[in-house]
Order: sequence, then C-alpha cells, then structure tokens
Amino acid sequence: MLDQQVDIALAGRTYGADTSNSARTPGSFSTASGDSGHIGGYAAFSPGRLHFDVGGDYGFGSVTINRVVPQLGLGAGGNQDQETGQVFADLGYRIRLDGAALEPYAGIAHIVATGGSFAETGSVAALSGSKKSDGSTYSLLGLRTELADMALGGGMTLSPRLDLGWQHALAPFTPYQTVSFTNTGTSFQVLGSPLVEDAGVVQAGFELRADGAATLFVSYDGSFSSTVESQGFHGGLNWRF
Repeated sequence: MLDQQVDIALAGRTYGADTSNSARTPGSFSTASGDSGHIGGYAAFSPGRLHFDVGGDYGFGSVTINRVVPQLGLGAGGNQDQETGQVFADLGYRIRLDGAALEPYAGIAHIVATGGSFAETGSVAALSGSKKSDGSTYSLLGLRTELADMALGGGMTLSPRLDLGWQHALAPFTPYQTVSFTNTGTSFQVLGSPLVEDAGVVQAGFELRADGAATLFVSYDGSFSSTVESQGFHGGLNWRF
C-alpha cells in the first residue's frame, strides 16, 4: 500500500489602492468626478490542484456632481461621500499544460454600496437626499488562463493572463432614492437603472517583471449584457524590497 503526499499551501495578502474617476453625460450637460481609496485582504488555501480564496474589500471616497437641466437652463451641484464593502469566496481547480495554466472556477460575492447624505446648491433645481445603502449578491462561473511566461531579454519577463466568466445576480434589483427639492422640500422618488441579472465578463492583461523586484501590470475589465456595457482599464507598478 502506497502513501500519497498532497502539498497544501496557505497564503494571504493585504492591499491598498487609490483611484480617480470621472464620468459625463452625452453633450457634457452633467459631470461627476471623485477620488476613492480601497483596502482589503484575502487568504488563499491550496490543497493540491484545488485553490480556495476568501476575503473582503472596503472602499471609501467622495464624488462631486454637477447637473444641468438644458430644457430649463438650470444647473446644480454638490458633494457626496461614498462607501462600498464586499466579501467574496472563490474555488478553482488548476490544470497545468506545457507552461500554461487553466483554472475553471466558481465564486460568490456580496456587495454593499452606501451613498452619504447630500445637499446641492446653484438653482431651484437643487436636490437633497439622505444616506442610503443597497446590497446585492452575485455568483460567477468562469475560466482563468495564464499563458507561459515570455522572456524579453535584459532580465524582463512578460506574463499574459485572460479570464472569461458569466456573472449572475441572485435576485433582481432596481436602485432607488427619495430626494427633495432643496428650496421647496417637495419629495419624489428617483429610480436607477435595474442591475443586470446576467452578464459576460472579461479580464485580460499582463504583468511585466524586471529582475524580480519591479512588476508593471496592465489590465482590461469588461462586462457585457443585452442592455448594459461597462469597460475599464487599470494599471500600476509594484516594487518589492
């Protein structure tokens, strides 16, 4: 009878980041811009080819919104604090193929977004609202691919990555908020766009390592459904010492 040895690895990581973002409506009638920070961490447990991650993330920041109502020639603007929090878990199975790696995986995440109270100024179109929180839970099925590292010379190595998945909201949800005209106090309800129940998600990018100390990373994130499309690019530099 032979004993089979299974390698088990346990690892963890904490991280922080700062983000600046902006958005505008067609014709630039209304704009939004802000800064946010993120802190989070996760623990990774790897018995053999299985890979299990569990962790959380907290984001905080503020946004400045300037609105224009072109039909009335009125404008208003204000600031609002924002917070996001999420917990997640992810289970994958890694398959090695000639220097590359494939990892089918399944994950789940619960996300809570909070918008602080606000009071616009500028005209009779100015609005005010109270603090409000909304939450949603998503499942995710997908396939991660790590291609073989490419040696570029001069001690530099390029590592391409691709992640394809299907995201599903466990319950349909339409965000809303009750707001009031600042001058009159008249209240009404504003409905946001319904959150997409099913969407295809894509993450693609690469890491460029130099002599093992510095790592430059660039990635593309996309989410696509029949009604909503979201795309973004991210990049950064990690330095280990």
